[in-house]
Amino acid sequence: MPRALLDDLRVLAETAAPTGAEEPRLAWLEQRLATAPGARSRDAVGNLLWRLGEGRPALMLLAHVDTVFGAEVDVSVREEGGWLHGAGIGDNAAAVAVAVDVVERLAPRLQQPLVVVFTVGEEGLGNLRGALHASRELQPERAIALEGHGVDEVCVDAVGSLRARLAVRGPGGHSWWDRGRPSALHALVSMLTVLLAEGTPEAPLNIGRVTGGGAINAIAADAEATIEVRSLDERALDAFTKQGGKVVGDLPSKFDAYEKYGWAEFGKENMRRNSSTGRSPLRNRARICALTGCRCGGRQARMPGSMAGQYRTPQGVGRGANDGYPACGPWIPAFAGMTEGNGFLDRPAL
Repeated sequence: MPRALLDDLRVLAETAAPTGAEEPRLAWLEQRLATAPGARSRDAVGNLLWRLGEGRPALMLLAHVDTVFGAEVDVSVREEGGWLHGAGIGDNAAAVAVAVDVVERLAPRLQQPLVVVFTVGEEGLGNLRGALHASRELQPERAIALEGHGVDEVCVDAVGSLRARLAVRGPGGHSWWDRGRPSALHALVSMLTVLLAEGTPEAPLNIGRVTGGGAINAIAADAEATIEVRSLDERALDAFTKQGGKVVGDLPSKFDAYEKYGWAEFGKENMRRNSSTGRSPLRNRARICALTGCRCGGRQARMPGSMAGQYRTPQGVGRGANDGYPACGPWIPAFAGMTEGNGFLDRPAL
């Protein structure tokens, strides 16, 4: 690996960039590219654009700068046995560093317009904010999303997802003196149990986080959960959206204990794809609020001349989940890995 590339990789990896707090890494990139060919600018959502050539881009390269790790995580890098170890070094510092190195060297030979977009909000509930905006605004002919891991595979299928946050608010109380009152946690667990059964092998449901309650002897007054459904088939996501919304709306009336305390009357907010936070009216001190985000899914045809048909790697083509999603549809996306590696979501040992 060239020394300059290795140095860039270390600096990028050791510059914390949690989703929503990418500015230090973007600022470093602006300084690093200050003398590079082309023009640099920020867009409305905070992406850093590096343009080479005029007009509609023939190719848009996407490399997200945010990481899944919070600001409290140690992001120092160490070398051991010829491998680099560090939180977020593969996802996605390696792709960002490689994009800078390769494009900088190829710039004098480019014959068509190219734009490199260092995107924000790729991870978690960032919901691909940066890539979505760049795809809409730039309208490239082709798009390739660069990821740090997976050098032996080019992904051309997009794993779509539907995400929701469910929140329940209740009256609370003491577990003995107020026994019989509805618990927000009990209601949420019951709801999640029913929703889990709605998942299928083609569109499985994952419960990513559950929070709520207070003391062990207190009836929970609040509870929240984040859920995600993933699938290659948009129809499967649509079906879950429809059925999941029905489950969320109908669930309280299925439990007599809730009806006794009026929970059947609390406001209902069905899950809606492509919506912002929805809050239902508070009735009898309980509510459900839904926050959804979605990523489009789909497969590319394996046809001669298509991107899916052209790439030949040791493992062939596959499926992925990243900034290439927004390019689905009128563009031809691919998801390309830059390095070998593993454990890219593992936290450093404490």
